[in-house]
Amino acid sequence: MKPTDWKLVSEDLQKKLNRIPILCLSDSCRVGAIFIFVILPALYFAVLLLGQKNFDKVASPHNYFKEVTVSKNSFLERNSSVVCKKEEYVPLASRYLEEASVLVALNIRNGGHVLPHIATEILQLAKYFLPHQLFVSVLESGSTDTSGLCLHKLTEELNARNIRNRIIINSDIVRGRRDNRIMFLARIRNEVLEPLYSGNFSAKYVVFVNDVFLCASQIIRLLLHVVQGADMVCGLDYGKHLRFYDTWVMRDIHGGPVSASENCSIFHSKASMQLCENGKLVPVFSCWNGLVGMNAEVFSKSNIRFRSVERTGEDCPASECTLLCLDMWRNKHHRIYVDPQVKVAYDFTTFSTIFSHSNSILNKSIVNSIREEKLETFLPPKYYFCEPLHPYSTRDDPNRGRASWYPV
Repeated sequence: MKPTDWKLVSEDLQKKLNRIPILCLSDSCRVGAIFIFVILPALYFAVLLLGQKNFDKVASPHNYFKEVTVSKNSFLERNSSVVCKKEEYVPLASRYLEEASVLVALNIRNGGHVLPHIATEILQLAKYFLPHQLFVSVLESGSTDTSGLCLHKLTEELNARNIRNRIIINSDIVRGRRDNRIMFLARIRNEVLEPLYSGNFSAKYVVFVNDVFLCASQIIRLLLHVVQGADMVCGLDYGKHLRFYDTWVMRDIHGGPVSASENCSIFHSKASMQLCENGKLVPVFSCWNGLVGMNAEVFSKSNIRFRSVERTGEDCPASECTLLCLDMWRNKHHRIYVDPQVKVAYDFTTFSTIFSHSNSILNKSIVNSIREEKLETFLPPKYYFCEPLHPYSTRDDPNRGRASWYPV
């Protein structure tokens, strides 16, 4: 009810109240009448107005699907990021993905500190697609924090939007103390892609998300590159002290190592460094870096799977992500890139610092530039630099120092 309508009702009640003395001979009767005819209706209309203001309409920018009414006290509202810039051009950029079908995949363990943020950005991403275009696949196991509670809430929110999902909480796939680390990671990454492998969801693109702080606009940006013909595009992930994190997986286009730097000196070659400084795609041999957009044909047509190396004399016992890229090169998926403008982080402080100094993720000129990209097909290097990891070791194992060049 509008405030003007409420005023008219109040005036009408006041006229009735003026006739009360004829019927009520005592002061207590007059007080009771005021309470019944004035205070109670006023409280009713106040509650009604507040209730209406407590709901927002979350609508697709393209009017793709019916509006979903979401309370301001909802999971989405409570965890909305103050860092991610809600850029007006994101809905327009997502128009280039109108025919896309996207599988968003996430493996998580003890991610209670970051899951509310990730879930919020997944729901933000969902606003730019038809419900049938998205499938969210999550596998959680071994957590001792609030990860399960967060994922239960995400499931409810996705179901409310009719978005298909397969969210496995407290999975029995858990790494034992003597289990091969890379074999385990390969297994859970393959498991989270089960909807694609089984044909339960026919995805054109796959997005892999690690336990990182990210923005929905970054996912859109990576997917736009894949639309242009890239097989795989990674962001850059940062740890504390604003230094690049995933030096174990990423290798430059020549197969060489990269540095844990805070700027484009991550790359050693002048050509790669120049591309990075100009905000252009940098071709690489391998990457993962916390956030990845991929062509689903890598899995659905080439039948590539995450794997580990168990026997001496085979490929280098590297990360399952490095081995994935190696198999992509061997199957003629030669367009693997890093977008240096897509930066994610493993803690909120680092993430907010990065964004306070970052440029726009998506605006008209950026989208037009991506749409005009002419991606080259590179020949694979003959060798790549590998830091082997013992099957039962941790990420910080000193044996990583026994690195050497392995054939592609």
